[in-house]
Amino acid sequence: MIVTRIIGGLGNQMFQYAIARNLSIHNKSSIVLDTSWFDRGRPNTDTQRSFSLSAFQIKGRVLSSALGGVPVSVEPGKKCRFHVGDAAKRQPFQGFELLYTPQLGYPVDRDAMNVRESAYLSGYWQRQEYFNTIADVIRSDFTLSYPVPESRKKYYNGILQKSLLYPLVSLHVRRGDYISNPNAASHHGTMSQDWYNLAIEEMNKLVPGACFIIFSDDIDWCRKNMIFPSNSIFVEQLDGGLEKRDAEEIILMSKCAHHIIANSSFSWWGAWLNANPKKYVIAPRNWTLTHADRGSPVPAEWITI
Repeated sequence: MIVTRIIGGLGNQMFQYAIARNLSIHNKSSIVLDTSWFDRGRPNTDTQRSFSLSAFQIKGRVLSSALGGVPVSVEPGKKCRFHVGDAAKRQPFQGFELLYTPQLGYPVDRDAMNVRESAYLSGYWQRQEYFNTIADVIRSDFTLSYPVPESRKKYYNGILQKSLLYPLVSLHVRRGDYISNPNAASHHGTMSQDWYNLAIEEMNKLVPGACFIIFSDDIDWCRKNMIFPSNSIFVEQLDGGLEKRDAEEIILMSKCAHHIIANSSFSWWGAWLNANPKKYVIAPRNWTLTHADRGSPVPAEWITI
């Protein structure tokens, strides 16, 4: 059994699922998604989130505190003891190998890639090396689990039809908690207008005549305060619930031909899910404001500025 602790926003959740899916396939074992993090009150330093992976065709059992999943606190180098089961029948598992990766830094944990026993995964796992060997499986799992309502489908298709006239480039501006949460702001920071100007300039050299599709969690602010090429299209934040909207936007990103991503796991996935080997992806060279020396989740084949 591979148990993975699911925390954070949708992009982080996708990384935590992807490594567990890879290990479960190689070990021919089941997956349990420990979502108890969402059942507890969050400290003020954490951005409030909800479990969002159900918008995709994920595999495995979802285990929350309400269903009897009560993991104890886990620390690096310790064996993990926790309970899994439903409310009527709890079954204890002791001595699971604990695989832990800290939030800061992105070196690949070779021990995690080679695990051949039951394990509890706690961390962020933001590197494609953890699941690239099953890339087709991950891309299949991260397709929508529900039919998109006709009104939203019509809107998305209207954007994608522009590809008949221009090469489409997704461009993501991450704001949200990178602005409103002091803890996140001090660690991540946001990409400046100057950075986007350089990225757009470089993309225009690679893809002449591109049409830029602007994604953001604060699209009105972007429209009023940032400068983009005149033929850019701003993706409106449609009704339908945050979890579904986020999943749909990642899928819409992935259907663009090329990508300019922010320092965000959200647009990282939008670019990675595009399986075209000839795509261009431009990403920030420095993924965070702090600990820049610890590397980046950006694949070597992507362009950094």
